[in-house]
Amino acid sequence: MESPFSQEIYLEGKQEGLQQGIQQGKRIALRSAIMEILANRFHLTYRVGKPIEEKLDKIEDVSLLHCLLVEAATVASPEEFAAQLHVQ
Repeated sequence: MESPFSQEIYLEGKQEGLQQGIQQGKRIALRSAIMEILANRFHLTYRVGKPIEEKLDKIEDVSLLHCLLVEAATVASPEEFAAQLHVQ
């Protein structure tokens, strides 16, 4: 039989893992949405889209990805969006 302390540690670890999984899922969804918006708005070629995707993959901050989602919907060109990524 496990002690209450070990059960508490197990539950805390499980909760932390769940939260990390949720955050990872949000990052994946936001990155995907950003690329989808850019692709639909500008008919991205692989040459233009791949570097943007690679930079997005390095961003872990969900709040920043939310801001970039709005940028993707409002920028004048994919090059302008890519320039925003260099500022980050």
